[in-house]
Amino acid sequence: MQRDRQMVAQLLVIQAPRLGVRVVAECAPGCYELEWQGRRLRVVVLQRSHDYWRKRLALQHTAAWDQLCVAHHDSCVPLPVLDLERGYLYAAYEVPPWYHLGERLTRRTAPVFLGQLLCGVQAAYEQLARLPRGSRARYQQRLRALVHPQPGRPVRIA
Repeated sequence: MQRDRQMVAQLLVIQAPRLGVRVVAECAPGCYELEWQGRRLRVVVLQRSHDYWRKRLALQHTAAWDQLCVAHHDSCVPLPVLDLERGYLYAAYEVPPWYHLGERLTRRTAPVFLGQLLCGVQAAYEQLARLPRGSRARYQQRLRALVHPQPGRPVRIA
């Protein structure tokens, strides 16, 4: 079943008591203020953690956000990530447990690898240098596309 941001936001509200989180307010569509362990956090709700890169949120003003809340964690991002599917809070730059750098790159592992490259992880750049020329060129092309603004209206997150 395809999950959109609204469904993920509803999942967050439903699962909040189980996760030990209190939803204080909805700041904007897809942006919530939560209270967790006595701290107030501004959380952006996304379907997947790779959407942080794909929707160019890294190019927007991210200092206002403390954390991402996703249905499925599948990338490396510079913010802590609350994965609702696993009920686990990943630290900033932490990759999913099923990913191991150096393994064969597939459709499943490519978003994590790209996220590590965008976060500046040196080991990922070393692996990129070892890839065959054609694969390396494709990943470099994807990187260039992800760091430039996309034409059209950006995702609305306050």
